[in-house]
Amino acid sequence: MTNATKTLSVIFAISIVLLLLQLLLGGTGESDILRGDLVSTDPSQVNRVTLNNPADTSFVELLKNDGIWQVHAENETFAADSQKIKMALRELQNMEIEALVTRDPQKHTRYRVDSTGTAITLYNGDQELDQVIASSSQFPGSAGDIYVRIPGENQVFSVSGLNRSSIQSNFNNWRDLTVWNVPLESITEIRFTYPADSSFTIQNTNGTWMAGTDSLDQQKASTLVSMLGRLNAAGYPPDGIDSSTTSNPMYSVEFLADNGESKTLKFYRFIEAEPAPFYLVTASGYPYTFTLPKRTWDQGVLLSREEYLQE
Repeated sequence: MTNATKTLSVIFAISIVLLLLQLLLGGTGESDILRGDLVSTDPSQVNRVTLNNPADTSFVELLKNDGIWQVHAENETFAADSQKIKMALRELQNMEIEALVTRDPQKHTRYRVDSTGTAITLYNGDQELDQVIASSSQFPGSAGDIYVRIPGENQVFSVSGLNRSSIQSNFNNWRDLTVWNVPLESITEIRFTYPADSSFTIQNTNGTWMAGTDSLDQQKASTLVSMLGRLNAAGYPPDGIDSSTTSNPMYSVEFLADNGESKTLKFYRFIEAEPAPFYLVTASGYPYTFTLPKRTWDQGVLLSREEYLQE
């Protein structure tokens, strides 16, 4: 036997041993990555979603009734953000495996895909269609790292195409934030009720916003009308924040429409919170206290009469 033949025989023997080891250990990383979709369910077949995080005892159920999504948790049911749910279902179906990070079940806690992760289950009625466990936001890696595991399997994958907000088991994350949506051109008058004697009123006169006989900065007026007419809550008071209100708000902004309808926004107090302070707010015809970012509304709406005037 020549040296070349001996060398080839050794290489072949080593290859056989490595292949056997890979089979004994559960397959190759490449075969795991080429396994196909982690979630194969067609989003149109889903009418119920549960998000359960045992670590923080949070549980959210999303239900689709007569084509309308609702969010249910702790015996409360509210309108859900249908577009957000549809996007989350598409992301789950289309997420891509970036890498196999471990097959070691002892490392599931490290990647937060055990009981510390969020179990996302898709249903059609009572029939379970798919389930994955996704790493919770407390994972001590970079903000973009999301890890996924199929229940009953040891492999943990890093994935792309899945946003953190699409896997949150936080109740308020899924609520519909729309307060009202009024045609901007219908708004004809806006009344500001401020402390002491600083209240004032502005009107739309033939397409020009005026405060009495004084012309306003039309760009500021346009921003004001847009923010008031297309009003979405930034969120809802988080746990631990007293959301009770009183009959005496700090500021009140009322607008009138050309059909005689009026709507009022009341700012009760602001909360110094991270990443930014926010107001606790109520709106006429809307049953819940919600939040608006203080800085944005201070700069875009809650200006003095002098600040609105044309320079």
